[in-house]
Amino acid sequence: MYHKNFHSTRSVAVLAITFSALPAIAATERQLDSHEHGHAQINMAISGNEVLAELISPAANVVGFEHMPASDEDMHAVEEAVKLLSQGEQMLAFDAAAGCMMTTAEVESELMVDAPVDHDDDHHDGEKHDEHKHDDDHHDGEKHDEHKHDDEHHDGDGHDDHDHDDVHSEFHVTWSFTCEKPDALASVQVNLFEAFSGFDEIDVSVAGESQQSSFELSADQPAIEL
Repeated sequence: MYHKNFHSTRSVAVLAITFSALPAIAATERQLDSHEHGHAQINMAISGNEVLAELISPAANVVGFEHMPASDEDMHAVEEAVKLLSQGEQMLAFDAAAGCMMTTAEVESELMVDAPVDHDDDHHDGEKHDEHKHDDDHHDGEKHDEHKHDDEHHDGDGHDDHDHDDVHSEFHVTWSFTCEKPDALASVQVNLFEAFSGFDEIDVSVAGESQQSSFELSADQPAIEL
């Protein structure tokens, strides 16, 4: 989990109270159950000069995969995604006249781990020789069993192996903003389509103190009109 500062008590209260009255939450949960790549959800709550927004997206939209990072390249992709997503002012561009400034950002994902997996380094000196010996010891028997195992899974279980690798990992990002002139806030430009190539459509639900609205955004129409 990545945190940039922490949510204030007031911000958490605003999010909880406003979102509790947002019917689109149920729709969001249904959409997440389907886990459709290319699609994502943004929930936004506006109360006074406070704006809170949460993004819920399949990891494939952000980094191009959903398996746990298994290489330095995978880890780098996750780290870069976290850096970008933590820049709330870049992901959500508010009207300049409103004077909005990000106060907190929180990025969560199952893919965020401390270090990449590097089996070669861990076993370079000792285990590599043992591994070679293990292969020699079982050259006659295990090779046949391995071939048999492949044959058993050729028709049906090969797809299961793919499903196991393609787990349904997600990114969940929460940003909070404070606006000096909230009355001047008329639109929010969502820049996720430019920052990440995996987004095709984003469903947006906005809850204010007196109204609620929803939007369907795309690269051709990336603005939330408030």
